[in-house]
Amino acid sequence: MLKTANPTSGTTRFGRSVSISGNYVIIGAENTSPEIGKVQILVRIGSFWQSVQKFNDQFQTPSFFGNSVAIDGNNKRFLIGAQGEASEMGKAVFGKVN
Repeated sequence: MLKTANPTSGTTRFGRSVSISGNYVIIGAENTSPEIGKVQILVRIGSFWQSVQKFNDQFQTPSFFGNSVAIDGNNKRFLIGAQGEASEMGKAVFGKVN
């Protein structure tokens, strides 16, 4: 069982988006207030899951960051989507697992 820290503000939808590949999983936590989400990457070591990286929306704007996520466990690459809000444009963040 994986336990995570409680959010500091707003209502968090931990697990709003999930992707698993090989021994890696990426989990989006879309906050509904103030619409600034978080993402966490974990790796399976034996029968346990260990946190590898955590991301916050670096722009701190209402964007629903973490609304969609994907990971490739073989190449250790990930993608995080943010749909944007109202008239704001969405964004995507690409990266490699450290």
